[in-house]
Amino acid sequence: MKSLKKILLIIVLCIPFAVKADITKYYIDATVLANGDLHVKEIFTLDGQYNGFERIINFKNPNTSIFKGDTASFLGSDIYNGDDISLLAIKAIDQKNLTFDSFNNTEDNFTKASYASSGKYGVYTESKTQIGYKYRIYNPSSFKKAFYIEYIIKNLGIVHNDVAEIGWNVVGDEFSENIKKMEVIIHIPDNTILRAWGHSDNLTDEVKLEGNDAIHLYISKVIAGKSVDVRFIFDKEVIKNSSKVSNTEALDKIVEIETQKANEANLKRKHYRQIIFMLNAFYLLTFIIIIIIIYKFYHKYDKEYKASFNQKYFRDFPADYGPEILGFLLNKRITSNEFSAVILNLICKKHIKVETLDKKDYMLVKCDSTNLLNASEQKVLDLLFLKISKDKRQVTLLEIKKYSKKNYDNFISSYTAFTTLAKKDAQGYHFYEEKNGVFAYVLSLIVILFLVTMTLIYDTSIFNIMLILIDVVALIYIISAKKRSKQGNEDYVKWIALKRFMEDFGRMDSKDLPEIYLWDKYLMYATILGCADKLSKTMKIKAQELYPNGYHDFDFNDFYMYTVFNRTINTTVSSSVQSAYNARSAASSSNSSGGGFGGGFSSGGGSFGGGGGGSRF
Repeated sequence: MKSLKKILLIIVLCIPFAVKADITKYYIDATVLANGDLHVKEIFTLDGQYNGFERIINFKNPNTSIFKGDTASFLGSDIYNGDDISLLAIKAIDQKNLTFDSFNNTEDNFTKASYASSGKYGVYTESKTQIGYKYRIYNPSSFKKAFYIEYIIKNLGIVHNDVAEIGWNVVGDEFSENIKKMEVIIHIPDNTILRAWGHSDNLTDEVKLEGNDAIHLYISKVIAGKSVDVRFIFDKEVIKNSSKVSNTEALDKIVEIETQKANEANLKRKHYRQIIFMLNAFYLLTFIIIIIIIYKFYHKYDKEYKASFNQKYFRDFPADYGPEILGFLLNKRITSNEFSAVILNLICKKHIKVETLDKKDYMLVKCDSTNLLNASEQKVLDLLFLKISKDKRQVTLLEIKKYSKKNYDNFISSYTAFTTLAKKDAQGYHFYEEKNGVFAYVLSLIVILFLVTMTLIYDTSIFNIMLILIDVVALIYIISAKKRSKQGNEDYVKWIALKRFMEDFGRMDSKDLPEIYLWDKYLMYATILGCADKLSKTMKIKAQELYPNGYHDFDFNDFYMYTVFNRTINTTVSSSVQSAYNARSAASSSNSSGGGFGGGFSSGGGSFGGGGGGSRF
């Protein structure tokens, strides 16, 4: 069962939520010119770290066929190609609050260079290809500037016999990054008729006509390597100076093609909406299932039994087991806190006597006592007086600290043996019920994996992401939940009531207080209950109030010293355990070796052949 929990938790933590640097915002403002050219202005921003961006701008598609004037030619042919690119400007602007109005806020003009190195700002290089240009723009992320490019695609417009037309690949397939959000406005000045069609893999994208002189494209997301294009027809008089003439009646052929595409898209859109509806229904069902799983699991494996004890205070000790057992009952684990409490218990059992050396150190002296010890208590005695003590009879707190750091392996070995024995003893009390929620584990994990898969493929809404997070939290809860047995919970409730009694010790009537001979034992358990500091201060005050002239043969000096020692031993043990583990960790770290005989890695890397990788520069 433990190994299953660890495996499930590792799988959950390793669910691959890919993190990729993207183009976050992309705005394009284009205007059709009278000679058939398209004047284009772009602004875009990137997230992540980068030195710049290489923008590829093509003016033609090399895979097109020759235009013949038939319907097939209007699916895509060489008549839709431009002639060239004329670069007008590359600039940078403030990337805050980016909108279409930002086209008027350009700041830094970049200059053309034959070469530039990474980290350079304000320059670009240009290289020509058979179908376009590559502009390598040096605008590092540290400058927090958006990219601005302005250019003209030459001779893109087509004059048909009946209408004018432009078919334009707004986004080509050479983008290596996703575009999270994109908007395009195309202006057609002095136009009287307008129709437009957009094409992409995302069926939620929109084309809106703003009168007869503008087209607005709303593109929600573009996956890297995918294309987006737009086709629009308009009045021939808009590009009356164009030299590209088809001598063909085009409108009916274009409408026929686009109607077929629209019908296909509408069918896909219908199926997509059906899928989304079913997914949303499933997401709702999933949420209900998660709630049911948590509800059922809580009532069966986590809701505590109702204890018969229901008083605010419990003035006696609920059981006669030691503080290490109580620690396991409270937290289901054994720590250095329990180790120090066992030392206090050994003092109460007269196996150890404490002597003050100075304000910072104490001497632990081994005594001959007839009180019985369990295996974990004996392990503590053995560590103190057989391993750390030089004369096997006495040891100081300072010696414990030094030993833990110098002989860390022996110290850790004894400490681990103590925790193992104490845990074994504690488990014998059956404080906790065994949990058998394998079905809940597996079902929750399946739901997580399914939700992640469906979200990545179909939907990334906040609701779906919240469902995933809820299910992850539910699975972690299922794995970590623990329920006390009936007797375990009965003991737990009484110990918590005893804690309240200790916290209100100073307000109790003297008749309600235990015999002063038991106060050190109360203080020992208070160490585990987390109220020892407050109780020790209260006990000092109460002892002086109740017994100003002493009490029989009770040694108040020893008791006052014990109240101070209580905190000191806890600090000593905690720091000693930490020092031992730190020392072992430091010793196990290998140094680098210049001789090549093994050891840790030196700094650097990548000096030899092989390997590779890359993305944005």
